[in-house]
Amino acid sequence: MNVSLIDRIIRKGEDPRVEAYSGFGPDFRKPAVAMTCMADVLREHEIKRVVICGIATDYCVKCTAIDSAKGGFQTIVVEDATKAVDQDEDAQLRVRNAMEAHGVKFVQSTSEEFGSLLGP
Repeated sequence: MNVSLIDRIIRKGEDPRVEAYSGFGPDFRKPAVAMTCMADVLREHEIKRVVICGIATDYCVKCTAIDSAKGGFQTIVVEDATKAVDQDEDAQLRVRNAMEAHGVKFVQSTSEEFGSLLGP
């Protein structure tokens, strides 16, 4: 595997005391418990847009996307590059609505919009 383009690996879920679905850290924020350095790294590199894909849409993707949007980042989920645990259509719609309520946008990997997100 070529890892030459990887700048940083941010690990989550390493504290056995808490579940951490979000790449930013677990839900315990006051006080913050086992947070990752994701937000700091993104800001340090002046990143304004976060594009998310992976599994599971209804857990890790959702929590990471909502935390990203709450952190002030333009947040996009690549819908056809995610997969939910719960395949029920109503459940998937609720998850999508929850993310959209925080300003998260959805794109398809084959769309022109996705291609333009990768540009300068």
